[in-house]
Amino acid sequence: MKRSTGALRFAVTDSGGTVRTAETSTAYTFGAGTWHHIAVSWAFTPGTNQTVQQIIVDGVLANTTGTTPYRTTTTGAIATPGTLYIGDNRTSGVLPNTGSANGANGTIDEVYIYPIDINATQAAADMALTRPVCTSLDHFHIVHTGEQVGCGGAVASITVEAHDATHGLISLAGTTMQMSTNTGHGNWSSVSTINPVVNSGSGNGSYTFSNESTVVLGLSNTFLESLNINLNSGGITESSGTAAVCVSQDYTVGTSCDANLNFVEAGYLFDVPNHVAEISQSVTVRAVKKSDSSAACVPAYANTSRSLSFTCAYTNPTTGTLPVRVGGSALNAANSATSACDATGQAVSLAFNATGVATTSVQYADVGRVTLSAQETTAGVTMTGSDIFIAAPAKFAFSGITPAPLKAGVNFSATVSAQNNVNAATPNFGKETSPESVVLAFAKASPTGVGASNGSFSGALGTFTAGSATASNLNWSEVGTIDLSATLSSASYLGSAITATGNTGTAGAVGTFVPDHFATLVTQGCAAGSYSYSAQPFASIVRARNRAGNVTVNYDGTANTTPTFARVVTLSDANGLVGGMVPATLAASSFTAGVATLAPVFTFTSKTTAPGALKLRATDTDGVSSATGTDGTAATATEGTTEIRSGRARLANALGSDRLDLPMVFRAEYWASAASGWVTHTADSCTTAALALTAVGTPDIVANTCVMEAGNNSGAGCAAAPSVAGRSYLEGGVAGFAGDFNLWLKAPGAGIAGSVDVTATVPAWLQFNWTGTVANPKGRATFGVYRSPLLYRRENY
Repeated sequence: MKRSTGALRFAVTDSGGTVRTAETSTAYTFGAGTWHHIAVSWAFTPGTNQTVQQIIVDGVLANTTGTTPYRTTTTGAIATPGTLYIGDNRTSGVLPNTGSANGANGTIDEVYIYPIDINATQAAADMALTRPVCTSLDHFHIVHTGEQVGCGGAVASITVEAHDATHGLISLAGTTMQMSTNTGHGNWSSVSTINPVVNSGSGNGSYTFSNESTVVLGLSNTFLESLNINLNSGGITESSGTAAVCVSQDYTVGTSCDANLNFVEAGYLFDVPNHVAEISQSVTVRAVKKSDSSAACVPAYANTSRSLSFTCAYTNPTTGTLPVRVGGSALNAANSATSACDATGQAVSLAFNATGVATTSVQYADVGRVTLSAQETTAGVTMTGSDIFIAAPAKFAFSGITPAPLKAGVNFSATVSAQNNVNAATPNFGKETSPESVVLAFAKASPTGVGASNGSFSGALGTFTAGSATASNLNWSEVGTIDLSATLSSASYLGSAITATGNTGTAGAVGTFVPDHFATLVTQGCAAGSYSYSAQPFASIVRARNRAGNVTVNYDGTANTTPTFARVVTLSDANGLVGGMVPATLAASSFTAGVATLAPVFTFTSKTTAPGALKLRATDTDGVSSATGTDGTAATATEGTTEIRSGRARLANALGSDRLDLPMVFRAEYWASAASGWVTHTADSCTTAALALTAVGTPDIVANTCVMEAGNNSGAGCAAAPSVAGRSYLEGGVAGFAGDFNLWLKAPGAGIAGSVDVTATVPAWLQFNWTGTVANPKGRATFGVYRSPLLYRRENY
């Protein structure tokens, strides 16, 4: 349990009723949403301080108060256990009773209960256990050489694999396997296991798996006999399930399943170590026989040269294309280093010394589990010997990487080859009965810096053929350069404890990656009216995107990344309107985390140009463009648009009575077409204008008139709101404005005649060449002058 202090406490009651409590000296805190592995073990042994209790946290033995591991004195036996509760609180039986009243607040998974005292190594193996596919144990697979010299306590290596129903390897944790021999002879030991092997004598033993799919056991036997090995774990045996039918994945030796192991009086003993393919192994061959007076081995002969017939056979994979070479000879009839092993093999002369020992070399250019056998017949007496060894790949090499530039989020390819020590492909890699595989990973090489993103990487290799596999679905979401690495998935080739890795070499060897496309966004100059005037700035955003449409933040031109991968971007109108864009380019430094903002201006070449739709296109110096989108075609392109209209503000002269309010024509116009010319821009709900009144000659009536409006938007408004409805000045942002400013000047009053000039300060894009110079619009208002309704009058005198 976990105490309120954070310490972990593990208490066990012995058969005498005494509670022994181990407690960590470390106070632990576990963050929400994180997994942690907790294991406890105990070994009750009578005697002073002979009982051991361990608390293991995340695969590491925790320090406990007093001693680590915690040692105490007990009766040597645990109290009879009752109900086992996992995750619930049962502090009533734990002294001192200071635990929390709460049960576990979280999820508990993968609970293992062992019949033995485990250590931190096994706990760490359990913690590392993964189950990408949910399968179950179907049968065991036994591999041995078929023959073993029985003298001198020689140990035969027995490889045991746990198979599922498809004959694939499956990792077992906590599963106990019973071993026996049909003759009741032999002693079991460990050759390559995590846990110790229990030898019960008379051919019996047991082993508890610790996140292992393959173990190598040792079996020695002083009886010269042929015996059969039997395995059992809850009814699962070497012939249960799909192993009831003999297939190549379950061959024990040669083409036989569940074959006998013969312990013989004389033969050749040699051990080829597991090694990296094509590294020459110096192997000692001993010619031995059982002593006539003891179980010891003595030389079968000495100080002589013998020609031994060596053959090789493929155990896993069960076929191959390259031979084992012994003493430089390829073990096939043609003595060809490029042909497969065959039953003929080659005769190799070995010089045995006074102790019956000879030395030769063994070399294998491919990978896999291979059986090497030796045989020699003299005077009708045949001596044999054999050994199984594993040759593993030396490394993985990359080739065929799609050349740069690569597009972010677009699949690219690479080929990985399993190679031996001299950089040649190992064609048997990936053909194992449970195929070995390779995990690909990536590391961002550039850019670096506070603004750099690692992005996401995906993809996997296809099936290995002739030692090579290609991934066509590799994908990186970002901009920059990366490195790829390949690692043996199992981390131990066929259980040999030999792994292999490889990478793309020089840092940043893959790429450069560039954005897949740009997306442009336009906020129109007058968003409410869905248009922009010619020469009016419109807010725009350019985003660098990957194929999925996500922003590539490494497309950055600031000091936040090194080096910078943003490029100069050219802006244009994809629809080809006649005019020009300013600015026409975006500096690379404009981009921050893949995004640049700007307010470009597009101006028609001619003021009298009919409206047209502008589509904002961005193209950088690497050829990345907004012309395509998330499927690589124009159909999904995201390019902002705005209708461009050539506009002007028109302010006409007006005259009228000094007693009446005077309306003046003041409106926003745009060029509709050659046929329609300038028309009121009723879609304009945005334009504002400031008005100024100036005197024209005398009398100066500026003080006697003003712009009629409810407020003072014009800057020349009257102090009081107009008394007549509908005579209030309008502009952008004022309800009712639709391109007509509704300009009225207040009547100066009876007898106050004169003129004022009204000048409107409008945006530059609405200025017009009224008098030879592009300027703000200007109109004259004259009071006290009447326009006669008569066209012609004649009087006779």
